[in-house]
Amino acid sequence: MPSTVAAQFARKMTRAGVSLASASPTSVLRAAQLMKRDIESISPRRLRNVGKNGAALSVRYEVRLHPTHSTALVRAAGPWQIINNDARPHAIYRKNARVKGKGARRANRQAIYNELFGAAGAYKGGALKLPDGGYRRVVQHPGHRGKRLWQKGVNRSKPQAFAVMRRANVDAVRRAIYA
Repeated sequence: MPSTVAAQFARKMTRAGVSLASASPTSVLRAAQLMKRDIESISPRRLRNVGKNGAALSVRYEVRLHPTHSTALVRAAGPWQIINNDARPHAIYRKNARVKGKGARRANRQAIYNELFGAAGAYKGGALKLPDGGYRRVVQHPGHRGKRLWQKGVNRSKPQAFAVMRRANVDAVRRAIYA
């Protein structure tokens, strides 16, 4: 009875497709949570000397459900570029200072507007205070090499995330075929 076998096989394949579609959102969610956990485990919670109480570094994810597949977007929240990427040597100017170089036109225009219209919280001081107690109008930052914590966390969690998704998909197909 070949037609019965083919019909049974077709039903099982249909069930497998439905089962895969329903397993996809949960496996993608688990993979995104795993990736978030691994990235946050190797990075600091806060950056010192950034903002008033230190800037928070966190990881966010968003799972998008589609009829045929699901996706997760894992992204950085906070000033990750400061700790993660390289910085070339550069000058740090006092607030409302006239500057030269890349982006100077916008910065100078903003400084003038802040002075003219008295922007809320605008700093009117004349110098930067240094940790040793001295004051300077311009400080030369030596630059630094980025720690690449984001990339390290992603590379660390990729094999586990793939394994979670593969295991969920294989289990879904097995349940559909052998049920």
